[in-house]
Amino acid sequence: PCQSTEFACIHINKCIPLSALCNKQNDCGDWSDERDCKCHPEFESQCAMGLCIPSYFLCDKTVHCPDNSDENE
Repeated sequence: PCQSTEFACIHINKCIPLSALCNKQNDCGDWSDERDCKCHPEFESQCAMGLCIPSYFLCDKTVHCPDNSDENE
């Protein structure tokens, strides 16, 4: 089990510091530390799996969301 100051990665047996949540880095290795983060609607869009990416990444013919949802529009 993780400490109270840590986040338990969902699909990987790993604990990361709470400060690593929602930092746009795949600290867990399965992106679970980036799921359901609050995006800044004025300049970010949310992937179907919850990751926030810059809005200009949408439909730019390059996959930025691990689930490819930024190119499915």
